Amino acid sequence: MKELKIIGITVVFLLSTLTSCNKDVGGRVDNPDSGVAYLSIEVVMAGQTRASSEDSSTPEENLLHSLYLVTFDEIGDVLSIPGSHAYYSMINADAEADPANPQAVKVSGAAKNLVVIANPGPALIQRLNTLSDGSTLATFNAAIGEIGLEEITSDARGFAMITGGDETGKTATPPDNKIIDPYVDISGKVVTVTGTDAEARTEAEKSANRVPVRLERLAAKLSVGVIEPVADLAVQPFGATFIFEGWTVDGVNTTYFPFAEKTILSTAHTSNLGSYVNNFYTIDPNYNDQSEAHSGLLYGIVDGSSGSYAPVLPWNYEWEDASARIYVTENTMSANAQKYGNVTRLVIKGTYTPSGFSEGADWFRCAGVNYSSFAALQTAYGASNASQRLRNACEDFYDKIVVYYINHSDLGPLSATNFATLTQEELDRVDNGGQVVKNRAGIAY
Repeated sequence: MKELKIIGITVVFLLSTLTSCNKDVGGRVDNPDSGVAYLSIEVVMAGQTRASSEDSSTPEENLLHSLYLVTFDEIGDVLSIPGSHAYYSMINADAEADPANPQAVKVSGAAKNLVVIANPGPALIQRLNTLSDGSTLATFNAAIGEIGLEEITSDARGFAMITGGDETGKTATPPDNKIIDPYVDISGKVVTVTGTDAEARTEAEKSANRVPVRLERLAAKLSVGVIEPVADLAVQPFGATFIFEGWTVDGVNTTYFPFAEKTILSTAHTSNLGSYVNNFYTIDPNYNDQSEAHSGLLYGIVDGSSGSYAPVLPWNYEWEDASARIYVTENTMSANAQKYGNVTRLVIKGTYTPSGFSEGADWFRCAGVNYSSFAALQTAYGASNASQRLRNACEDFYDKIVVYYINHSDLGPLSATNFATLTQEELDRVDNGGQVVKNRAGIAY
């Protein structure tokens, strides 16, 4: 029975980003014209990410199929589009000759701030459609729960993105260390109609009047780097070996927030991709620590019945090789909930062999001691001076084998009545034995 250790690794990888856009309107409820105006944007290829180091974004991650523009007045109320029942403009990138510099859209002359959402999923579109008179950023940015992976990434729709907030003038020193909203300041860029609509639109589309927009991806990207050659991999204790066999996600957040507050850190963002200047961590200002419904944090439950021992999650993740990139929601939460157990997690699968043991051969570890064979372990268990710790570990080992046989009736009955009477043949029928017999702390006996 080979011991297969699954090692939990804490990960806080995060994002990358964007590109492109164009028009159309949707939403609800009337807004009396407070001055008709036009606004145009320029989508900046910034490659923004929240990780301290980052891979270049892939072409697929950068595709932009749709872009939703929401404007706010100086007191933070959402503005409707003059002369319509819409509270946002939808720009269709696929219909634009130059997606990075789309046609101008009509906005209220009272608009002071802009939020841009790219490729939103069904739940976020539904949130946009609920905007009405009196809606604010808090209305838009409330928790969205019970989502699936398709909410943040889709082959057809692309990766969901949002403006990440303005870092200008921010430092690691309070009170200047917070980015509390995703606004883009559009002061001086809104062109009010004084003659014809066409004249105002043309003026808004001049390069000097376009509003630069940077987007960040809502999906966190996880990856694993494996040291090559394997001989350079440091395995403890000295002389032990580890053969990497794959990795997968061990935690997802099924609740997310369109925007998460950022707290600036003193360390520089190491990316050379033109994104953020400083590193930061993110929290959701309206995250409810006490509410299970809003926490949305779900961790994998290992299902041994199939023999794969991959964590079972509401989103389907498989064992992946080192070259894979996997996407999850970003786990943002309030400061009080920033704990080890609440971070994005993954697990690594592989075969560990202690120093002095043959790779591929069975070995056993009980009560802190390695044994080269099951017979050697049974001899130690039966010795008159065996410690109570060893006896307890071996008896728990036996109990787990009993349960395994009960759950796998195709193996036939287990003849052994206790640890001392277990046979090597009975153990040989157990797949992934290291997983079967490890204790609650995840340590294989």
